[in-house]
Order: sequence, then structure tokens, then C-alpha cells
Amino acid sequence: MNENHAGKMHEFFIITSDDVQRALKAAANNEPAAQMPSVQMALFAIGGAMNEVIKRGKTEHPMICVCCGCAFNAGQVPKAFGVLLPMFPQEGQYVGAHGICERCADRADLQEQILKTLQEQFPSWQFSKASGTRQ
Repeated sequence: MNENHAGKMHEFFIITSDDVQRALKAAANNEPAAQMPSVQMALFAIGGAMNEVIKRGKTEHPMICVCCGCAFNAGQVPKAFGVLLPMFPQEGQYVGAHGICERCADRADLQEQILKTLQEQFPSWQFSKASGTRQ
């Protein structure tokens, strides 16, 4: 597999606010799981997404739910995040978190809907549901 192709392969995780709290607690306790690069990348991406919610919440272009398109702001923050991590991490690759609203977080077809949206936005990329994510 060439580098260009590998750079477009991402794993997709759904991470809830409870997952974030557990990860932050593990980091505070210096637990080995919190030192995993994937955990650190996911927390970094979620932190960036929350920063965007705050920064863009009062603008004409707020951060929106990756499923339904509802707007987030300081009063309505994502209940969960769809996090994209590169399967073969290399410097400069896309790592991102996309907010999921409370209504969509409970959808039975959440993963399928988000993967459909991502495939529309990034048609040349390949996505894989990460093991251990909500089914």
C-alpha cells in the first residue's frame, strides 16, 4: 500500500461524554491506557471540536451535528462525537471530531448515517468502524 492511499484510511469511533470522562480520569491517574496514541489523538480532536463549538457558536457558521445538521453553541453542546483517526498515523494526517447532538446520539443507525455523511464529504477516503464502538 502506498503512503498516499494509507493516509486516506481512517477508523471511525463514536465517543460519548462518559467515554471522555473515563479517558480524562485515566490520564489524571497516569494509567497506561491514557498514554495510547489513539486515546491522545481522540481527546485532542474532541478538545478542538469543543473549541470550535464555543468559537463559532455565535457566528453565522456554527459547528453542526454530523447527522442532522442542527447547530451547536455554548447552550447546546454535542452529546457524543464521531472521531476519525488515521489507521496508519503519519504527521500531517487528518484527525477530527464531529459533534453528534442528543437526538441523533440515540439513533439505531448512527454509525451508518455518519459513515454515509463522511463518504460524501471525503469520497476518496476509506473508513472502517473501529472495534469496540457502539453497534
